[in-house]
Amino acid sequence: MRGRLRIIFVVCGSALATVYVAAAGFGGGGRGYFSPDTLDCRTHAEWLVPLTRFPVYRGPSSTHRYPVVDYLVARGFWSASDRPAPRWLPTFRWNAQWKGGHSTFHYEMGRRGDDWVAWSDANPATAAALWPMVLAALRSPGVTGTRDASDLMLAARLAKSVEEFEKQAHQLAAVRTKG
Repeated sequence: MRGRLRIIFVVCGSALATVYVAAAGFGGGGRGYFSPDTLDCRTHAEWLVPLTRFPVYRGPSSTHRYPVVDYLVARGFWSASDRPAPRWLPTFRWNAQWKGGHSTFHYEMGRRGDDWVAWSDANPATAAALWPMVLAALRSPGVTGTRDASDLMLAARLAKSVEEFEKQAHQLAAVRTKG
């Protein structure tokens, strides 16, 4: 009986170790979030069981801020809220098992952040209309993602005037309330 129990423990332990090593080697990735309340980003590493989305490890989180957010705060477009329990909206989930997983918001605020600073300086009136709307969209009750904010950013970039942007923003809001 003791021999069988030992074999069961060895087999189970070996299987668990194999899954853990496979996750470390083939399931490494990470997750990221943005808080519209603190204006910070939070990221952490995770290992998933290969061919699944089941995590076997989540690393400690680290907090940072998109440089464009510092610009928006300095210009007075954004400010942190005093909400006691800040919300964290997902911005990316990448893994060695698949491609993609980054939200448009993460791409725009991260990789294209310098472009948005330049755009805001070149289009101050539209920037003054855009950025408070983006933050309001991210802070809206029930919001669980960043798509509405990204849609506003795209509309602003494509608009030829503040009036055109505001018209498109109102149309986007109407579509959101219907859908």
